[in-house]
Amino acid sequence: MSDQQKAAVALDIALDATRLALAAAGAILVGIGGWLHYPPLGFAAGGAMLYAVAVIGALKAKS
Repeated sequence: MSDQQKAAVALDIALDATRLALAAAGAILVGIGGWLHYPPLGFAAGGAMLYAVAVIGALKAKS
């Protein structure tokens, strides 16, 4: 594997980690917002967002 290919793989890994961190932060904010509106909704909204992130991640990994 050439240095250019290694750099591309490292960049992909860094971008995936950044996307994961942003998704986690977004799920936390959605959960807090839902909880402020109606406490049980916070867990449901945050869980639904994490489920959507997992499905999108699985579809991305499959292709």
